[in-house]
Amino acid sequence: MTPGIANRGPVFQSLCLVAVATFSDFTEDNDPYGDHGFAALTVNEVRIYFKIDLYDETCAFGSEEPANPGRTTRVLTVLLPSEY
Repeated sequence: MTPGIANRGPVFQSLCLVAVATFSDFTEDNDPYGDHGFAALTVNEVRIYFKIDLYDETCAFGSEEPANPGRTTRVLTVLLPSEY
């Protein structure tokens, strides 16, 4: 989580995580790249984004094989639009 999400307190943080974990309503408006690695949604009337970055096994570089879970580390970030 970014500071903007963390500063809103543990209840909001938990609500964000539940919202992201259960999110499945991907559209062109909230998933502009069509890969389900980014979406925009609203939690308690606050617009948030989440994004999933795909790194290599050591998290030093982008994954050379994003489809291979053995060679890819996925990192979830939950953030406010102003932090993007």
